[in-house]
Amino acid sequence: MEKKKREIMSELMYLKERLEKLEQLFNFSDNEADTEAIIYEEKAVMLRYSKAIREAKELGIKAEEGEKECTKL
Repeated sequence: MEKKKREIMSELMYLKERLEKLEQLFNFSDNEADTEAIIYEEKAVMLRYSKAIREAKELGIKAEEGEKECTKL
């Protein structure tokens, strides 16, 4: 169970960082094709993030915003 919690927290951190990077890429995108690709990728990452959040809730774990730590609810 502890391994599963670490995996979910790691996934959440990765996806959050990826969303931040995609936002930066979107802001600097200068053509329509790149912008569209970024939007689709962001949607896919957001779906994965939502799934990971649901799994974290099921296991009773919570990620503190701005801090990379995990606490038991």
